[in-house]
Amino acid sequence: MSTRTNLLTIPVLVMAASAAKAQSTQNNIHAAVGINYLLDSDARDATKATGFRAEVGYHLPNMGVESGPKLDYSIDLTWARNEDSGNRLDNMGLYLTGRSAFEGAGSTHVVGKSSTTPYWGLGVGIVRNEFRGTVQQGGSGGVVNADDSNYRFGARLILGVTFNNSFFVEGAYNYNGTLDGTRTDSLSAVVGIRF
Repeated sequence: MSTRTNLLTIPVLVMAASAAKAQSTQNNIHAAVGINYLLDSDARDATKATGFRAEVGYHLPNMGVESGPKLDYSIDLTWARNEDSGNRLDNMGLYLTGRSAFEGAGSTHVVGKSSTTPYWGLGVGIVRNEFRGTVQQGGSGGVVNADDSNYRFGARLILGVTFNNSFFVEGAYNYNGTLDGTRTDSLSAVVGIRF
């Protein structure tokens, strides 16, 4: 396939996606970026207190649950990186997340009829913690190279607001477990869009 054909394919796909979006009221995919703040002082000392965060998610079709809170379920993939002076801590998570509008918010769903909908959410899944860099060795004062990773149970507690059924702002407490005895939990704030 030629470069010209590839370049023409991109606008055609964008137009097709826009047309499909115009015919559908479903906003099944979300993407967000923001900041990540490490809660543990040892983790902050090894890297930096604030870092970058990115998230993508696919919102599952309505599960047909008729009683109880109406949850908007999604499969979320998250990535956060805090780094400084060659040291970096990455947290990559895969979560099943349920989000629900607060009572009296004008809708039972996160993406509802009202233009502004506050909501809460809870996610559970698995997190991969990875540290690469150098760390100060105990009392000897020496520096050693460190390269370690693990998989842990992860959870997220979310508070957010959706604007005009597409744009959203979320804050979350992210439980990521520990890596070599250091907690990797964080607070995050992201802005995103559902499309």
